[in-house]
Parts: sequence; C-alpha cells; structure tokens
Amino acid sequence: MSSTTIAQPPPGAVRVQQGGPLATIRRRTELEASWRARLERVTDLSLAYHDAAQQARHGAAAGRSQAARRARQLARRTVIERQALAEIEAALDRISNGQYGRCEQCRGPISAALLARRPQARYCTACGGLATQPVAAPAPAPTRTATGPTEIGQPLYHG
Repeated sequence: MSSTTIAQPPPGAVRVQQGGPLATIRRRTELEASWRARLERVTDLSLAYHDAAQQARHGAAAGRSQAARRARQLARRTVIERQALAEIEAALDRISNGQYGRCEQCRGPISAALLARRPQARYCTACGGLATQPVAAPAPAPTRTATGPTEIGQPLYHG
C-alpha cells in the first residue's frame, strides 16, 4: 500500500487566482470602468471647485460667502472621490502584481462575495473591521485664553 503525498505550497506562498483567471479579468474590467467614471467625476468636481473659488475671491460681495461655502463642499467631495480613485488604482496594481484577492492584514483570501460587492477591497471580512477602527482616540483640542499672552507650558486655549 503506497501513500500519496499532496504537495503543499511553501510557507509564504500566496495563491491569488481566486475565482480563476476569468474572474480576475472581469474584476479588472469592472475596476477600469469604475476608474474612468471616478476620474471623470474628479475632473468635473475640480473644475466646479475652481469656478466657485474664483467666484468667492472675485465675485459680488453678496455672493462671496455662498460661493466660499460651495467651494468648501466641492473640495470635500473632490477629496473623497480622489481617495476612491486611489483605492481603485491600488486594486489594479494588486491585480498586476498577482496579489489581488488577498487580505493585506492576514494574507488570507478575500471572499468572492465581498470582491463582487467591492472589487477594490483590501481586507477580508475578519480584518476589515479592525482595519477601519481608529488606532487611538484623538487628542482633545486646546483651549484659548481671552487674556493676554500665555506662559510657557500653559494651554493656549481655555474652554
């Protein structure tokens, strides 16, 4: 009676082709289409921001505050879109590098269902919650005194 040994991958080896090459091609196509759409939104938002900022600086006095508020809103939306664009670019890089479908935290596979919902996912379901939690609570904002200069070592602000 002979025993059959199943070859195990060496430690650290990563099998990335989750769902096979057709699934990876499909994900790349989806990500590229999403990238193009996001790039168009970033461009449109950037142009709108520049128009609003110009109006806030040089427009009629009555409309400046509204234009400044609009410019700030557009700037926030642009940043969000640029971050999403960067996530898509990182996913395309992972496909090119053969790392797509692997969790960046534990190196385990990311479920096909999660990748179908969010093709740019970096983390598996187990690590995803850990990756989005803040590392530490933010420090409280300093308080300001209404009286004269502050002494060295004294807080700049009082509430």
